[in-house]
Amino acid sequence: MRAYQSFVKWWGKRPSFAWFGRHILTPVDRLTRGRKHTMTTTGTNFPLCYLTTTGRKSGRPRVVPLLYAGSDNAPVVTGTNFGGDHHPAWAHNLSADPQAVLQLNGAERPVRARLLSEEERLSVWPALVAIWPGYVGYVERSGRIPMTFALETEDS
Repeated sequence: MRAYQSFVKWWGKRPSFAWFGRHILTPVDRLTRGRKHTMTTTGTNFPLCYLTTTGRKSGRPRVVPLLYAGSDNAPVVTGTNFGGDHHPAWAHNLSADPQAVLQLNGAERPVRARLLSEEERLSVWPALVAIWPGYVGYVERSGRIPMTFALETEDS
């Protein structure tokens, strides 16, 4: 693992990164409207996808960059919201309308999000934490269980 990726994972466990993510990374990522993400342009090589949901209030497409676990054919994403008090908007959007578009490795495909049961979430949690150890602190600080989704295609 690269030294820089190790540093980012180390920093990701600290509350200062959650603040940085919410106030700096997310706005910068929004400026590119999903075309570039700071976690990929900084050389960290984290598994990253772009998920386009339909805004539950606006009805407009909303693109969000997310880390994922699992295979490219069966990705799993979790809504920690950097340890914030509330679930992220994209998770609420998927709950309202599970149809979404997944962009992974430059290819787009329609997916249907399925909220994982607690048992399923616990089974994939170690893989998510291996990718981003900061998830543990996010859950501890928020005091809530993150909404975790399997992104399934028609042939899954």
